Amino acid sequence: MPGKKVWLYFFLAFLFTWLMWLPLLLKARWGLTLPVLPYQHYLGSYGPLLAAVLTTLIFEEGQGIRSFLSRVLRPVQQPFWYVFALGTPVAAFCLAAALNWLFTGQWPEFGGLGVTPQLPGFNLLEAWLFWVVTFGIGEETGWRGLALPELQKIWKPVPASFALGVVWGLWHLPAFFYHGQYFAMGALQATGWLVAVLYGAVVFGWIRNATSGSVLIVALWHGTFDALIAGKAAIGNIPAIMSLSVIVFGIALMKCTKGRLGYSD
Repeated sequence: MPGKKVWLYFFLAFLFTWLMWLPLLLKARWGLTLPVLPYQHYLGSYGPLLAAVLTTLIFEEGQGIRSFLSRVLRPVQQPFWYVFALGTPVAAFCLAAALNWLFTGQWPEFGGLGVTPQLPGFNLLEAWLFWVVTFGIGEETGWRGLALPELQKIWKPVPASFALGVVWGLWHLPAFFYHGQYFAMGALQATGWLVAVLYGAVVFGWIRNATSGSVLIVALWHGTFDALIAGKAAIGNIPAIMSLSVIVFGIALMKCTKGRLGYSD
């Protein structure tokens, strides 16, 4: 079983994020008006980062925090990874858009890329940067920066990634009761979303391991993908097709790496 460090981390990640999302939930479900900060839903993404910092402080003290942050946010030297982090989500969106056009005759308006009702007035670059620094860096510094390495100490990479994927999926739970995009999902869509999260954890685990523990590329990939799949341009079947592409990619990685996902002892 995971040790005290990772259990504490999970508890704090849920606590920080769910407290941030609580006013949004109370307003949406029970009409209670509480003070809400601008972009409060997005600020909840920093729960995993704050939890990772506090957990590291408790277990390793101040020097450990500096070492942890410099390690997980270390720039990756190979240009390939930056092209990969930006290019593959864009390729997935383009493929999904083309297939959606074939199925429905609808073509997305690219001016809506990355923009959601919660980000009015943002252009594409601003929206993309916002997604990267919130749900990219805010989440991945914790999930893949602290939790995954701890889980891989006791389990093989694929089970560790799936276990983290379950926790990661549960972490989103309050959003299903107040956020429009989650709330609109039916049972089938929510099941597909969860499966995509599980295989997304495999993909992110591979990226983290293949880049020697840096989560910067994972954060870029995560933020870019979220901006594309959640933006106004993701019409019709585009989100479902993009999610399916993550599942297929995760399965291929498991096969091609024979379950190692780039991990080295």
